[in-house]
Amino acid sequence: MQMRVGRVISLNVKLVCETAEVMLQNKRYLYVGFMCHQTIEKVFKAYKALVKEYFPVEKVYLFGSYAKDSFREDSDIDVAVVVNHIEGDYFSIHPLLWKLRRQIDDRIEPVLIERDSDVSNFLEEVSKHGIEIV
Repeated sequence: MQMRVGRVISLNVKLVCETAEVMLQNKRYLYVGFMCHQTIEKVFKAYKALVKEYFPVEKVYLFGSYAKDSFREDSDIDVAVVVNHIEGDYFSIHPLLWKLRRQIDDRIEPVLIERDSDVSNFLEEVSKHGIEIV
């Protein structure tokens, strides 16, 4: 089922991108912007749902260029996955987030944040400037 979800999302993203390209050529700019945001929202919600199957996720944030609406065609999609506590070794758990992203969209670049151990205050910055995926 997980692979199927990824394929469905990938096909939908391709169709939406092709539609957006046609609309862009026809100078329907508002439609293109709307479609891009709709597609990104679907990608994030699918990724969050998949990650929740493996982790006790508290929150998921979009940050970086997509959150600032300054992304380009080659931009990565920065995602912060927030958990209360990491069970086990961080360096064996974090690669799973990268593996799961392949099922949804290869541009996703996940960061795992343990709420109680965030001494760098990265979570504070992400929650202040990012967009929570609900």
